[in-house]
Amino acid sequence: MNNLSKTIQIKAIAYLENGFSDIGSTRKKIVTPNDLKGLTINILNPLNESSFLALGTSPMRVAFANIVPALQKGLFDTTEVGIYSGFSAAAGFSRYIEIVKYVSLTQHSYSASVMFFNQDKFNSLSKKHQRILLESAMDVSEQNKSLVRRGRESALSELTQAGINIARPDRPGMRLLLEKLFENPPEGISKEILDAVKKACRWPPFCK
Repeated sequence: MNNLSKTIQIKAIAYLENGFSDIGSTRKKIVTPNDLKGLTINILNPLNESSFLALGTSPMRVAFANIVPALQKGLFDTTEVGIYSGFSAAAGFSRYIEIVKYVSLTQHSYSASVMFFNQDKFNSLSKKHQRILLESAMDVSEQNKSLVRRGRESALSELTQAGINIARPDRPGMRLLLEKLFENPPEGISKEILDAVKKACRWPPFCK
């Protein structure tokens, strides 16, 4: 994050968690890599396209607002989903529950946002106020992470009560299938970052 300060004069002060992506399907339960073969999947992040191609799917993308109508029309049968935002009735996306029959907790993708502060303004603050600002940002970051993860558990409970089939997939099997892809990642994905994630990771599917 320090490089941001040098290039665009903003200071990154904390991360805000968006959460993990899983897989929802109208067609079948997904547990093993073979279960994905032949499926047409809507992807939320274009960087995931190569991974899903390696898993035997046909990835495509539609605008977020069009995911539910596209599922209803059968444009695709499977989609990446954010359980906290995508399934929470409080977030206004409860229509997923009417369409998606299976949810596989792959947690295959993670995203976060960055909290920024003007670099010049930060430099103008006293050391004391800089410290207060950074500590407050970290407190907000921890509260955000807690809220997102509690929200995920609440949404999963809601899905279970609605009769959605919740599957815990074979993450090690999927990870092994993608090892060759990670050794030679597609453009836009840094091998150095992937290696660092695998080394430091405490969360599947990268973790051994």
